[in-house]
Amino acid sequence: MNEAFIEEKLALPKNDLGLEESTGMAFRFVIGKTRDKSKMAELRKEVEEYDDLLLLDIEEEYSKLPYKTLAFFKAAYALYDSDFYVKADDDIYLRPDRLSLLLAKERHHTQTYLGCMKKGPVFTDPKMKWHEPLGYMIGKEYFLHAYGPIYALSADVVASLVALRNNRQVFFFSFLL
Repeated sequence: MNEAFIEEKLALPKNDLGLEESTGMAFRFVIGKTRDKSKMAELRKEVEEYDDLLLLDIEEEYSKLPYKTLAFFKAAYALYDSDFYVKADDDIYLRPDRLSLLLAKERHHTQTYLGCMKKGPVFTDPKMKWHEPLGYMIGKEYFLHAYGPIYALSADVVASLVALRNNRQVFFFSFLL
């Protein structure tokens, strides 16, 4: 478990049920597993005591963030019956009261994405942070795709992603289209 995660988590009140009751939303820190058995035991104890972590069966590594995102949506969809599932980075300032109002608005379409979109050049230089080893297959520029430190997917969108779970390439390219 990294120190930044611990500090951010400690900054929040333990088991703040008032927040969940007032907004109608469930808040969980999402974390993958580690090879360190003592840290895993600590995480499991935290889950039992406070029920504020969602432990995923994926190794916690920066290079595996896309897989962690998919694992989160699969787990959240299986655990919670919700109209929307929200992915938020741990370093953003979130106003749950405002988020709940945004998510409660009536929409004409059941397949909804709320968040930022991005397109831009494909990085083919192996020295760059966002190097794309298979960049030649994508072309010079990414298609418009979901991006950002926070976004929300409707239950219908998450259901579609969960149905595609056995085909990673289809899943990732579904974000690009």
